[in-house]
Amino acid sequence: MTRPRWLAVVGLSVAVTRVDGHQLDELLQSTKLDVSSQRVSVALTLSPGTAVAAELIRELDGDRDARLSPEELRQFGLIVMRDLALTVDGRPAAITLVRAESSSIEELGDGMGALRLQFVAAGPLPPGQHRVRYQNVHASDGSVYLANALEPTDRTVEIGRQRRDYFQRSLELEVAVAPPHQRAAGGVMLAAAVALLVVTRGRRRLRVLKPLRSLR
Repeated sequence: MTRPRWLAVVGLSVAVTRVDGHQLDELLQSTKLDVSSQRVSVALTLSPGTAVAAELIRELDGDRDARLSPEELRQFGLIVMRDLALTVDGRPAAITLVRAESSSIEELGDGMGALRLQFVAAGPLPPGQHRVRYQNVHASDGSVYLANALEPTDRTVEIGRQRRDYFQRSLELEVAVAPPHQRAAGGVMLAAAVALLVVTRGRRRLRVLKPLRSLR
């Protein structure tokens, strides 16, 4: 969500926005956290408005050849990484850049492109209650932020309460990790329940079919 921008000046100011509500003079930074028992993944998407795209492109395209090479994207990703912080239970967790991709320079310049970075902090998270906190202070002047947690695909992990600061530069999660045997037990119980349902339906079907057969 774009934060309010209060103007204390005399005169008229017109805010130009895109159709999707992203302001053209802002850099939108959207983060998605994916927590599993083995790692925490951070997917960060940077979407520049047209008024700030040129500055971002200059920062990306170091050799000024109007192309974004894998090495240039990697170097930019490392710069951004220095402005990110991830802690687990109050202790810093080292993150690693694992992917850096970008739309073309033309798309970025038109305000329709995005830069996608993915970072990983190795686990594991032992069974129990944990607190995962993420913070992004990259390009804080002129940026707006979104921060969300993905629904875990790891069935031993459950996301509880989520806390964000006003600008969504930080996100804190309450995470519960179940012991592996509970996951196995849950899977066995689910399989047993499905099997019982199949057998019950089969018996009901036989009760319906028997009278029909006796009419022949």
